[in-house]
Amino acid sequence: MVRLVAVKVAIKISNQYHDNGSQKGIMNEPLKKQNGSIDTDAYKGLSGVVDVNGMKVSVTVTDARVCYGRFDLCVEPKQGRGFRWIDYRNVELSDNPKPSDETTSESTTPTIREMIMSFADKATK
Repeated sequence: MVRLVAVKVAIKISNQYHDNGSQKGIMNEPLKKQNGSIDTDAYKGLSGVVDVNGMKVSVTVTDARVCYGRFDLCVEPKQGRGFRWIDYRNVELSDNPKPSDETTSESTTPTIREMIMSFADKATK
């Protein structure tokens, strides 16, 4: 009985530390689009703070990318110059990212296959 209570308490404490979705600045998972890919446009223009050797630096997110399975944010300091690509978990954002407009439908943007087929059609005519 004591062991069961200890396990329940440990799970409750674990959930308190891992359920950070409502807190600003702490990101568990990147924001995703309907198709499951990471919504990189949602992070552009957001403000945040980065820890640099114990010093907090105010930054602005200028770009985002997925590189070798990692989600990185390109940040620039609000005062000073330069930029740096940083893992998204190391940037404390002041606002939660909002989903970007998905008005660009995949049907309006031709796929590579459609482009090749249109070039082939033009070449045969």
